[in-house]
Formats: sequence, C-alpha cells, structure tokens
Amino acid sequence: MLPERPLLTIAIPTFHRSACLARLLESLAPQLEGENRIELIISDNASPDDTTAVVKSFQDKGMRLLYTRSEINIGPDANFLKCFRVATGRYVWIFGDDDIILPGSLAKLLNILSQNEYDLVYVGFFTLSGPLATEKSSHQIEAEVIESAREMVKRANHSLTFISGNIINRERVRNEIERPLEELVGTNLLQLGWIFTALNNFRRGIHVTEPLIAAGDSASPDFNFIGVFGPNFVSITDRWLNDPSLRRIIFSSVLKTLMPYFLIRSRRISNALAANRSARAAVSSAFRSNHLYWLYNYPIITLPLKLAEAYWLIVRICNRFDGLLARAEIAMRLAVFRRTDHFKLSVDRE
Repeated sequence: MLPERPLLTIAIPTFHRSACLARLLESLAPQLEGENRIELIISDNASPDDTTAVVKSFQDKGMRLLYTRSEINIGPDANFLKCFRVATGRYVWIFGDDDIILPGSLAKLLNILSQNEYDLVYVGFFTLSGPLATEKSSHQIEAEVIESAREMVKRANHSLTFISGNIINRERVRNEIERPLEELVGTNLLQLGWIFTALNNFRRGIHVTEPLIAAGDSASPDFNFIGVFGPNFVSITDRWLNDPSLRRIIFSSVLKTLMPYFLIRSRRISNALAANRSARAAVSSAFRSNHLYWLYNYPIITLPLKLAEAYWLIVRICNRFDGLLARAEIAMRLAVFRRTDHFKLSVDRE
C-alpha cells in the first residue's frame, strides 16, 4: 500500500506508442519492486493501439500503478497537465513514453530527493541509439548541488524543454505559480510553465551529471520543431521567465545548438523554396533582434543546402569545443566537492 504522500510521482503521458511504453515499463519493473516511495501513473491519451493491454499485462505481474485513459485525444499538453494535477508526490517527474530510466537510477534519485528540499532536479541523459546500456558498476552518483537559478540554467540550457530530464518540486510550484498553466495548452511546451516557475523562485537544485536516462527519438515527422522552438518558445520564455539574464542564456543555447539542427533537418526533408521561406520567416520573427540568429541560423537558411550543411559542421565543431570547456569546468567543481565532502551521495549495491 502506498503511503499517503509519495516522495516521487513518475507520471507517463502516452499516446499510440505501446511498444515504447512496454520497453519503459520493462526497465522500471525491477526498480519498483518493494519501493513504496514512488507513485507510478500512466495517462493514456485515447490510444488506438494495444496500450491498455500492455498496461494490464504489467499490472497482472504485480506492478502497482494508476492507469487513466481519456475518452478522446486531448492533445499532449493537456495530457501533461493532467499528469501534473493527478500526481500526489512531493516531487513529480513527467516522463516521456519513448525514454528509458536506466537500471539502478531510481534508487539513486530517491537517495538524492530524500536528503534535502530541492526546487528542480536536472538529470543527465544520452540519446538511445542501440541496445540498452547496462548498469554501471560504480554505486556513487555524480551530482552537484546548485544554489543559483543562473547556474542551473547554464547547466541545463535548452534541455529544460526535455520533459524527462527535469524533476519538479510539485508542492513549491503549486504554491508559487503566477499564471494559469492552461494558457500553454497547444504550444507543445506546457512543461515550461512549472520549470520556469521553479526557476523564478529558485532556492536550491541538483544537477545529476551521471546519465540516468536513455532518451528516445520517436517524434512525429510532422512535428513543427521550428515553430515550437521559434515563436512558441520565445513567447513563453518572455512571459513566464522573469529574469532577462536567464532568458538570454536559454535563447543563446537554442540559437547555437538546437535551431541549427532543426533547420538542417527541415531542409533535408524538404528543400523546396516555399518550405525554406516558411522556416526563415518563423525563425526570423522570433529571433531577428538577436545577433546570434544572424551568425548561427541565417546562413543555414539562405545558403544552398550543401553549403548550409558545411556551415552546420563548423557550428557543431564550435559547439563541441564550448561543450568540452563546460564539462571540464563541471568536472573540476565536482572534484572540489568530493575533496571537501560538501556533497556525497551513494546507494547500496543490489
């Protein structure tokens, strides 16, 4: 029987991806055995496939979970919001159905969450591109306490939009939220409502540098990445994130890393002139006042595709160099933490 108030709610919004959901639940099953601090919720958005049967098969094997199913497809944002409101845990982790929580990760995360009160936990991840990785032999988790919103944003940057990578202090967000989350339904970025609320009222967070998540890539080919991470993202960030300096950090990351990738991806799918003009208009309307748009995005939009791909390669090399410097800085900070015993987390081996 679950306690009245779980420490962590894992809520999985799902739609028409029963195979992905089964893979995720398979990875969770051994980690949930005997664990009473976790509430597991699956919110089915009227899937037309065998999602209900998949969930029942895990319930029949003894997995404790709350399964809810909408009568009609209410859209991804409304389903995210439903998950957030049904959750009862002190922390809530809205987790994508095509991602995987790696073996041993839940014990490590529960150890973190039980030690102190945090507003936001940013969890390291890698992209799933092959067989599921096995658990690392080390039982010590690499993580660092973050005590400023600016440092948290520098660590997570555009990955704040990756819903599976962020665990939210639900109680704090519910008490501090200033705007109705419903206004974000239809943007494909509703999760930024509670993430930005956590940053606006930030006291303390955790950056888990060890990758504990394998991120899938099951996005629909029809998904409008450029529109979502262009006009939608800028509008939400301007309205929901109070500190202009934090907005600048996030916009910089989007323009240097995320948007060049989406632009190249869009052009490879359809290099038609009309599509190219549409992409240019969407990105320009959102970012034309930012000098980084002209340096990182405009050449990729306007150059012939082959030259645009060559330019993108240069951008990636520059970003890789910046990333190496950032990781070196994080490694040095973690080394200091370990030497001073300022923060040490470990879990028992199975």
